Amino acid sequence: MAQSSPPIIIPAGGSSGLGALGFVNAAFELKRQIEAGDCPEPDFIYVAAGTTGTAAGLILGAKAAGLKTKVILVRVTAESFVNVPKVLSIMKEANGLLRKGEPSFPRLDLGEEDVAIRNEFLGECYALYTPESVDAVAFMHRLEHIKIEGTYTGKAFAAFLHDARTGPFQGKTAMFWNTYNSADFSDRIREIDYHRLPKAFHVYFETDVQPLDRELRALAK
Repeated sequence: MAQSSPPIIIPAGGSSGLGALGFVNAAFELKRQIEAGDCPEPDFIYVAAGTTGTAAGLILGAKAAGLKTKVILVRVTAESFVNVPKVLSIMKEANGLLRKGEPSFPRLDLGEEDVAIRNEFLGECYALYTPESVDAVAFMHRLEHIKIEGTYTGKAFAAFLHDARTGPFQGKTAMFWNTYNSADFSDRIREIDYHRLPKAFHVYFETDVQPLDRELRALAK
């Protein structure tokens, strides 16, 4: 009989202490860029929070790197996926893994005051665009020719723009952390016929499944 291995459970979004380590490293990369004079040290970093692994890694990494930065999690999924105990749990697991691999890594005492979650930009539900997220996508495209999207990064950037326009950034430095992979795969999928997919998926190729789809599709061209 062939040897079998127990199944590996991948948590929602792949968010775990192990998965967060890449963004701990990203915070140290940011510190190196600050020290090199490539950018100022941010007071705030705004990032989309779907299952919180990215944000947890950034919070832990910023603390370990000695940065003053406050990471702002812009919730884009249900509260059951984005909440303070969840973020603290991922950070604790990641901190433990880092200390296990390198005992000199500090044991960081992180608490609720380290986790700032913004709830007001989700809209009605996950993956349903808001007018604010679509406006944010269009603004980024117009200003920097950078592609973001309406489900995650558009809502996070909408929070960033709201705060930029209403005053909290006065005298502060804020950073938007873009988590969208906008690589163009159109050449690879050009010859793929979506009709080969189960019929239930055809609607996504043939109609606008939500009112703001057309606006985002026009920006993507």
